[in-house]
Amino acid sequence: MSRARTGPFLLGCCLLATLGCQNPLGGAGPAGQPRDDLRDDIVSIVQFWQQFPWIRHDERILGFFVTTYFVSAETEKGVFVREPILIWLYDTALDERGRRRRGELLQTWTFDRRQADGFRVRKRAIGGDHYGFIVRWDESLDLAGKQVEIQFGYQRGSDQRLVLGTPRRFQVR
Repeated sequence: MSRARTGPFLLGCCLLATLGCQNPLGGAGPAGQPRDDLRDDIVSIVQFWQQFPWIRHDERILGFFVTTYFVSAETEKGVFVREPILIWLYDTALDERGRRRRGELLQTWTFDRRQADGFRVRKRAIGGDHYGFIVRWDESLDLAGKQVEIQFGYQRGSDQRLVLGTPRRFQVR
């Protein structure tokens, strides 16, 4: 097939393949039906961190990436969520006994439904639906060599309960 015909042909195939699929960016699904893949009954947040989850550019660490599941009470699997996703980044400090504790809040992120959709992993895993977050912190933060703590949260819209993931500490290197 010539190059002049390949482009329109592939475009047509893509359009046919997507007919009847839900809108990935929110709103209504096929034929104006409301989206039913978003849930609010979250009871836990589970992350799968790599040993070195850092985003690097020119030898500078600029952020992190992590696979995250928001677990539904009903399905007991990961689901996509309705309400905003919250992330907190803290530094850590030694207390008077020499134990490392959560320190100053360095940055927060809030991803609303539309922003979070950009991090959806489209291929469902055994554990359900999940997000692949790629999060950059402010360029003014130079965290190389420091120990930080990262925690995810989700505030349910139905009852305003704040569900927190397990905080995770890392040496930024």
